Amino acid sequence: MRIGNWETLVELLRARGVGVVQAGRMGDRYIRGAYSLLGLTTPRQLISLLRHFDAVVTADNFVMHAAHLCGTPAVVLWGPTDHRVYGYAGQTHLQARPQCEFPRGCIGPDAGGAYQTNCPYDSMHCMNSLQVDAIVDSVIAQLRQTLVGKSSTPIH
Repeated sequence: MRIGNWETLVELLRARGVGVVQAGRMGDRYIRGAYSLLGLTTPRQLISLLRHFDAVVTADNFVMHAAHLCGTPAVVLWGPTDHRVYGYAGQTHLQARPQCEFPRGCIGPDAGGAYQTNCPYDSMHCMNSLQVDAIVDSVIAQLRQTLVGKSSTPIH
């Protein structure tokens, strides 16, 4: 998803009182407004942190699987991979509609080795079709479910 979409997501969540932490590799682009852990955690340390989060927003990646194993609610953003095949029950799945038929360079049947390549559609990548407002609404719904019974600041 475009960096601008992630930054809008962070801005909207912060406006609702939700703190945002970004994890990843040192070379990943920083998302303005997020508390950055880029390059600062090992996978094991990240898993330990996930247990303390109220919810996670992630694409179909290691963090999605780790959140599931930790019992941390997740809103998972899906592009060309199918949440019905690779996702977990109990997570919220937002599925983009690919505009292609898994062309070269995209993940799909018999193309798993291309998972880390850039989409040839660039800004028209299917992940960019996900609506930021729908992601925010899903995160807030997850947080409301997670925080039921806990005393905390209300989420607007």
